[in-house]
Amino acid sequence: MAGDLDAVCSFGQVGRTAALTGEGWRAVSFLGLLCSGAAYIFWYDALNMAGASQVAAFLYIEPFVTLIVAARLIHEQITWAALVGGAIILLGVWLVNRPTAASVETRTESVESGV
Repeated sequence: MAGDLDAVCSFGQVGRTAALTGEGWRAVSFLGLLCSGAAYIFWYDALNMAGASQVAAFLYIEPFVTLIVAARLIHEQITWAALVGGAIILLGVWLVNRPTAASVETRTESVESGV
């Protein structure tokens, strides 16, 4: 039975959690509570402010942000392909979230009607 649990969870790495140091547990806690927890809070706040399709488009920015953070923190090399890919990502997010004539018209009507 324990072998089954090892096979299912992290490809047999379950037993290694006992070997984590205090620094390792702090890192896991930081990732779980601060990074993931804050991400969920921001995600649901964003869903309250915009539609799901608009908010979902921002998921595509994550690899680009990861590239920038990795370059700053661990001196990862940024290639031209990565920069072009990042530019395409930003363009796509802008295209999805740009105001269209219909959305501007709808906002103008709701402001005029007091809604």
